Amino acid sequence: MGVCRSSKMFIHAVRVVSSMSDQNLEIKLKLFRDLGFSEYEILEMFRKTPPVFAVSERKLKKVMEVLLATGKYDVSCIFNSPTSFICSVENKLKPRIQVLSILESRNLIEKWPSLATITRMTEISFFEKFVYPFLNEVGEVYMVNNTITAKRSRKLKDRIKKEP
Repeated sequence: MGVCRSSKMFIHAVRVVSSMSDQNLEIKLKLFRDLGFSEYEILEMFRKTPPVFAVSERKLKKVMEVLLATGKYDVSCIFNSPTSFICSVENKLKPRIQVLSILESRNLIEKWPSLATITRMTEISFFEKFVYPFLNEVGEVYMVNNTITAKRSRKLKDRIKKEP
């Protein structure tokens, strides 16, 4: 599928392909086509992020549905950030999208961040950039919907209490 043997992704590509039957691989490729990706885009996603092909069909559809429903991201954005397929929909994507929607509705942000930014930011970084400055508007929503580890959650809560 075009992954160079010297690439860091080669071992991941081998693992993904070897874990599927030819029939399952064809089903996965058909699903990507049905989701709106071209043959070129499918191969490029495989080369850049082979683990995406190990994600279940149900999750691939759910991620597409959630991201396209925002109206902020399209198939080309998802193609440019295929790691979004690996993210948890309930624990990462939906809470972040909800925070950004609230910020936008209250004119607190002018432009949504790129999909790559949303999916690659750590919880702490997202909190510091998009939640903490607007704590009164989105703090409670973020804390309720976000399932950060107990340790990180305590750190964030302690930080909020220390700030004036």
